[in-house]
Amino acid sequence: MFDEPTSALDPTMVGEVMAVMRSLAKTGLTMLVVTHEMSFAKEISSRVFYMDECGIYEQGTPKEIFEHPQKPKTQEFIYRIRSFNYKLDTSNPDYVAMLVSIDNFCFSHGLEKKTAEKLRLIAEELVLNIIYPKFGACDLSISFSEQLGRYEVIAKYPGDNEDALATAEDELAKAIILNTAGEIVHNFTDGVNSLKLAL
Repeated sequence: MFDEPTSALDPTMVGEVMAVMRSLAKTGLTMLVVTHEMSFAKEISSRVFYMDECGIYEQGTPKEIFEHPQKPKTQEFIYRIRSFNYKLDTSNPDYVAMLVSIDNFCFSHGLEKKTAEKLRLIAEELVLNIIYPKFGACDLSISFSEQLGRYEVIAKYPGDNEDALATAEDELAKAIILNTAGEIVHNFTDGVNSLKLAL
């Protein structure tokens, strides 16, 4: 059993520890390794167990876990996804607080100024000028993956199956979003609309 065997080691020592563990594995010895070093786990393991929610949250081969994780928390951890959530409803239509929160999120995660401006612009036009005025509520989330270099804005709102962007009356807001975002996907599940916009 190994508990964080590469923790606080320099690269040379990490290499030596990995060499010893590889030679032990070749003898058929079963080893249980606890680590936060994902490259180490990917390279040396034959089976990966991602622990969360007081137990084994997801398990599989290194390829399954590191290249195709299935569960949200595993994806967040492996892809280093950072996210921001804000809820606007009739009791809390504080637009300024939402925009300031977006700015703080982007700043605290060191997003490039141009990317931060695009995320803020999409959120502002989509939520404040298209969704909230018509539906009276919106759950906004912004996320980005350090590893994948992917940025997403997701807005969820109530109502019938309606793509708020496609039916928007504010042509300027619609044009700004279409010219700023890349992929745009609308889904409707269990009475909730979802618009996902990727940069």
